[in-house]
Amino acid sequence: MPRPKKEVPKDILSIINKGEKNYFLNRVGEYGTIAKLSRWGIDAFLTLGNKKSFDIVVTGNKKSFNIQVKTSKETFVPTGFFQTYYDTSIPTPDFWVLVRSFAIKDEVYSEQYYVMKHEELMNYHTEKLSDPSMGMNCAEDLRRRERDLRRLRKENPDSKKYRSGVDRLYFNEIQEWENRFCIIVEAIKT
Repeated sequence: MPRPKKEVPKDILSIINKGEKNYFLNRVGEYGTIAKLSRWGIDAFLTLGNKKSFDIVVTGNKKSFNIQVKTSKETFVPTGFFQTYYDTSIPTPDFWVLVRSFAIKDEVYSEQYYVMKHEELMNYHTEKLSDPSMGMNCAEDLRRRERDLRRLRKENPDSKKYRSGVDRLYFNEIQEWENRFCIIVEAIKT
Protein backbone atom coordinates (compact mmCIF):
# COMPACT_ATOMS: atom_id res chain seq x y z
CA MET A 1 0.00 0.00 0.00
CA PRO A 2 1.51 3.40 -0.95
CA ARG A 3 2.30 5.85 1.82
CA PRO A 4 0.06 8.90 1.93
CA LYS A 5 1.62 12.11 0.66
CA LYS A 6 2.93 14.39 3.35
CA GLU A 7 0.73 17.46 3.69
CA VAL A 8 2.71 20.59 2.96
CA PRO A 9 1.29 23.88 4.22
CA LYS A 10 0.00 26.10 1.42
CA ASP A 11 2.37 28.96 0.65
CA ILE A 12 0.50 31.95 -0.69
CA LEU A 13 3.55 32.89 -2.81
CA SER A 14 3.32 29.58 -4.68
CA ILE A 15 0.85 31.11 -7.14
CA ILE A 16 3.38 33.75 -8.24
CA ASN A 17 6.12 33.15 -10.83
CA LYS A 18 9.60 32.41 -9.45
CA GLY A 19 11.16 35.84 -10.10
CA GLU A 20 8.32 37.68 -8.38
CA LYS A 21 8.24 35.08 -5.60
CA ASN A 22 11.90 35.77 -4.74
CA TYR A 23 11.26 39.52 -4.85
CA PHE A 24 8.37 39.28 -2.40
CA LEU A 25 10.15 36.75 -0.18
CA ASN A 26 13.11 39.14 0.07
CA ARG A 27 10.72 41.96 0.97
CA VAL A 28 9.36 39.83 3.83
CA GLY A 29 12.89 39.62 5.24
CA GLU A 30 13.71 43.28 4.69
CA TYR A 31 10.51 44.70 6.19
CA GLY A 32 10.61 42.15 9.02
CA THR A 33 14.15 43.26 9.83
CA ILE A 34 13.06 46.90 9.88
CA ALA A 35 10.19 45.98 12.22
CA LYS A 36 12.55 44.11 14.56
CA LEU A 37 14.99 47.03 14.66
CA SER A 38 12.11 49.46 15.28
CA ARG A 39 11.22 47.47 18.42
CA TRP A 40 14.75 48.25 19.64
CA GLY A 41 14.22 51.98 18.95
CA ILE A 42 16.58 52.00 15.95
CA ASP A 43 15.84 54.09 12.86
CA ALA A 44 16.08 51.72 9.90
CA PHE A 45 15.53 52.63 6.27
CA LEU A 46 15.05 50.43 3.24
CA THR A 47 17.32 51.30 0.33
CA LEU A 48 15.69 51.34 -3.08
CA GLY A 49 16.72 49.96 -6.45
CA ASN A 50 17.79 46.72 -8.11
CA LYS A 51 21.55 47.27 -8.03
CA LYS A 52 21.92 48.40 -4.46
CA SER A 53 24.89 47.43 -2.31
CA PHE A 54 22.90 47.16 0.90
CA ASP A 55 19.25 46.56 1.77
CA ILE A 56 18.89 48.60 4.95
CA VAL A 57 20.67 51.56 6.52
CA VAL A 58 20.37 52.07 10.29
CA THR A 59 21.17 55.37 11.95
CA GLY A 60 21.48 56.75 15.43
CA ASN A 61 23.87 58.53 17.76
CA LYS A 62 25.51 60.26 14.73
CA LYS A 63 26.41 56.85 13.25
CA SER A 64 25.11 54.75 10.40
CA PHE A 65 25.55 51.09 9.48
CA ASN A 66 24.67 49.09 6.39
CA ILE A 67 22.78 45.79 6.54
CA GLN A 68 22.44 43.09 3.90
CA VAL A 69 19.34 40.89 4.24
CA LYS A 70 19.02 37.44 2.67
CA THR A 71 15.76 35.52 2.96
CA SER A 72 14.96 31.89 2.19
CA LYS A 73 12.13 29.47 2.78
CA GLU A 74 14.61 26.58 2.61
CA THR A 75 16.86 25.18 5.36
CA PHE A 76 19.72 27.17 3.85
CA VAL A 77 20.20 30.62 2.37
CA PRO A 78 22.49 31.43 -0.57
CA THR A 79 24.71 34.35 0.41
CA GLY A 80 26.98 34.58 -2.63
CA PHE A 81 29.58 35.84 -0.19
CA PHE A 82 32.87 35.30 -2.02
CA GLN A 83 31.13 35.66 -5.39
CA THR A 84 30.21 39.22 -4.35
CA TYR A 85 33.12 40.23 -2.10
CA TYR A 86 35.97 38.69 -4.13
CA ASP A 87 37.73 42.06 -4.13
CA THR A 88 38.48 43.86 -0.85
CA SER A 89 37.77 47.23 -2.53
CA ILE A 90 34.07 46.31 -2.87
CA PRO A 91 32.06 47.96 -0.07
CA THR A 92 30.80 45.39 2.43
CA PRO A 93 27.82 45.57 4.75
CA ASP A 94 28.48 46.00 8.45
CA PHE A 95 25.85 43.39 9.35
CA TRP A 96 23.95 40.55 7.73
CA VAL A 97 20.43 39.52 8.68
CA LEU A 98 19.63 36.05 7.38
CA VAL A 99 15.94 35.23 7.48
CA ARG A 100 14.19 31.90 7.24
CA SER A 101 10.53 32.42 6.33
CA PHE A 102 8.34 29.34 6.06
CA ALA A 103 4.70 28.27 6.17
CA ILE A 104 3.77 26.47 9.40
CA LYS A 105 0.21 25.83 8.26
CA ASP A 106 -1.87 27.05 5.35
CA GLU A 107 -1.03 30.71 4.82
CA VAL A 108 0.42 31.06 8.34
CA TYR A 109 4.11 31.89 8.42
CA SER A 110 6.99 31.96 10.82
CA GLU A 111 10.25 33.85 10.47
CA GLN A 112 13.57 33.24 12.15
CA TYR A 113 16.19 35.99 12.11
CA TYR A 114 19.94 35.44 12.41
CA VAL A 115 22.15 38.50 12.84
CA MET A 116 25.87 38.39 12.08
CA LYS A 117 28.65 40.89 11.67
CA HIS A 118 30.23 40.83 8.20
CA GLU A 119 33.44 39.35 9.64
CA GLU A 120 31.49 36.56 11.35
CA LEU A 121 29.86 35.55 8.09
CA MET A 122 33.22 35.69 6.32
CA ASN A 123 34.70 33.43 9.02
CA TYR A 124 31.77 31.00 8.70
CA HIS A 125 32.26 30.69 4.95
CA THR A 126 36.04 30.51 5.25
CA GLU A 127 35.74 27.61 7.71
CA LYS A 128 33.24 25.78 5.50
CA LEU A 129 35.04 26.36 2.18
CA SER A 130 38.69 26.06 3.18
CA ASP A 131 40.51 23.17 1.56
CA PRO A 132 44.21 22.97 2.47
CA SER A 133 44.79 20.31 -0.20
CA MET A 134 43.90 22.97 -2.79
CA GLY A 135 45.88 25.74 -1.09
CA MET A 136 42.76 27.47 0.27
CA ASN A 137 43.38 28.17 3.94
CA CYS A 138 41.97 31.65 4.51
CA ALA A 139 39.53 34.25 3.20
CA GLU A 140 42.16 35.78 0.91
CA ASP A 141 42.77 32.38 -0.72
CA LEU A 142 39.03 32.06 -1.38
CA ARG A 143 38.89 35.60 -2.81
CA ARG A 144 41.85 34.80 -5.06
CA ARG A 145 40.11 31.62 -6.25
CA GLU A 146 36.99 33.62 -7.14
CA ARG A 147 39.07 36.27 -8.97
CA ASP A 148 40.84 33.50 -10.92
CA LEU A 149 37.52 31.88 -11.82
CA ARG A 150 36.15 35.23 -13.00
CA ARG A 151 39.21 35.75 -15.19
CA LEU A 152 38.95 32.23 -16.62
CA ARG A 153 35.21 32.66 -17.32
CA LYS A 154 35.97 35.88 -19.16
CA GLU A 155 38.70 34.20 -21.21
CA ASN A 156 36.51 31.11 -21.88
CA PRO A 157 32.91 32.38 -22.05
CA ASP A 158 31.53 29.18 -23.59
CA SER A 159 33.03 26.86 -20.98
CA LYS A 160 31.02 25.68 -17.96
CA LYS A 161 34.23 24.46 -16.36
CA TYR A 162 34.96 27.67 -14.46
CA ARG A 163 31.72 28.18 -12.58
CA SER A 164 32.14 28.75 -8.88
CA GLY A 165 28.68 28.02 -7.50
CA VAL A 166 27.13 30.11 -4.77
CA ASP A 167 28.18 30.19 -1.14
CA ARG A 168 25.34 29.11 1.11
CA LEU A 169 24.72 29.02 4.81
CA TYR A 170 22.69 26.40 6.69
CA PHE A 171 20.38 27.77 9.36
CA ASN A 172 20.86 24.79 11.69
CA GLU A 173 24.58 25.65 11.89
CA ILE A 174 24.09 29.24 13.09
CA GLN A 175 21.65 28.90 15.98
CA GLU A 176 23.84 31.02 18.26
CA TRP A 177 23.18 34.04 16.01
CA GLU A 178 19.38 33.83 16.19
CA ASN A 179 17.73 37.16 17.08
CA ARG A 180 21.04 38.87 17.87
CA PHE A 181 19.72 42.33 16.98
CA CYS A 182 21.43 43.53 20.15
CA ILE A 183 24.78 43.65 18.27
CA ILE A 184 23.35 46.27 15.90
CA VAL A 185 21.87 48.17 18.84
CA GLU A 186 25.23 48.10 20.68
CA ALA A 187 27.04 49.38 17.57
CA ILE A 188 24.61 52.31 17.30
CA LYS A 189 24.51 53.15 21.01
CA THR A 190 28.25 52.98 21.81
